[in-house]
Amino acid sequence: MLVWEPRRVVPMYAVPEADLLTPLAPTATPAPPADLPPMLGPVNFGWHFQNGQAYSLVVAGVELDGVAFRPADPDLDGRVILEWAPFDWVEEDQPVTGHPHDPFKRIDLLASGRRIQVAYDGVVLADTTGAIALHETHIPVRWYLP
Repeated sequence: MLVWEPRRVVPMYAVPEADLLTPLAPTATPAPPADLPPMLGPVNFGWHFQNGQAYSLVVAGVELDGVAFRPADPDLDGRVILEWAPFDWVEEDQPVTGHPHDPFKRIDLLASGRRIQVAYDGVVLADTTGAIALHETHIPVRWYLP
């Protein structure tokens, strides 16, 4: 799920806590400085402008302090927002860099390894794992096949 935290200009991913393969360990949530600008980019993940709890994760024997945040917002119940930088993120088969894509202003072509079949009246006309997905604002995903 994409989440825009208060005062953030880019979204972050909130993932189902049940899908994490490593336990969450509560950690201190640092208070943001008082003299910050009204909007922040994808920096200082540890500063949150809503109630919730920060967590650390242990990945491959390394403790990543404060890289997860569980908001107290009931609309996000069961989800944890993860910091961007320490992890590798992919959409379809393509790396996503910087931050999640904004679905309200988007034109993206992504190579996909998904199996796509086209059939008519039970007859398969195309079957591929090499399609390209076209994501555009306010339009359903379109698939282009080789």
